[in-house]
Parts: sequence; structure tokens; C-alpha cells
Amino acid sequence: MRHQTRNVSPSQAAESPAISFALQINAWIAFYDSLLRHRDRYVIAPFETVIGDIGVVTAALNKEFGTDFDLFEHTSENVAALHQERGYHAGPSKQRSAIKEGVRSAFERQADSNPTVKARLSDATRLYERWISMSSLHANS
Repeated sequence: MRHQTRNVSPSQAAESPAISFALQINAWIAFYDSLLRHRDRYVIAPFETVIGDIGVVTAALNKEFGTDFDLFEHTSENVAALHQERGYHAGPSKQRSAIKEGVRSAFERQADSNPTVKARLSDATRLYERWISMSSLHANS
């Protein structure tokens, strides 16, 4: 699962600056809300678990659905190779961090001053917490 909306919106805005924060939050809510009825068809993992050790998530997927996907060995060498192969947007980088921080302050100002954004962000946070409560995987599992 992608991380909380408060973190996703700045990331998404950096990639798609023409889309308003309110629209991004609404899209996030619509997407995750629509998936609730299909709960038996996926494994839920917090974003921190996914980026911390995707092999744990893949193992849970294999166990839940009887699949045999190869497990990613989460070593610093493998992670570095993956990020290098996919470009600056695939993982932590100075360029990516600078872009996100530039957008984050605008998002925080809107989240604090725009009642609609603030209310929808609260809705998104409740939905995120509901999703995380359904996960058997947790950060540092």
C-alpha cells in the first residue's frame, strides 16, 4: 500500500504538478475505498514494510495465494542496483528529495488553511488506518 496521503500527495504533485492536492486526495480515497470489497484478493503491507524488505511481502503473497514468486534479497547492493537501473524516481536521491520538499511546504500550507483539503485529509487518514489495521505485515516484520 502506498503510504499515507499526507506523504503521497507531495510525491504525486512532484510527478504531476497540474493536479491539485484536493483532487489527489480524492483520487487516493476513491482508489483505496474501491478496493475494500476485494479484500480476499490481495495482501496488505504498509509502505514502510514494502520499502524495508519487499521479500517479506512476496513471501506473504506466496503463502496466501500458493504462488512461488522469487523473493528479493534485500541487501544494500541489490537495492542500489535496483535504484540505479530504474532512475532517480525509483528510490531515494538528492534530486527526488529536493523536488518533494519543494512541493511538501505548499501541501502543508493547503492542508492547514483549506477546510476542504483538511477534511478530506482526515478522511484519508482514517481510511489508511483502517487498511493498516487489516495488515498482518508491519514495518520491520
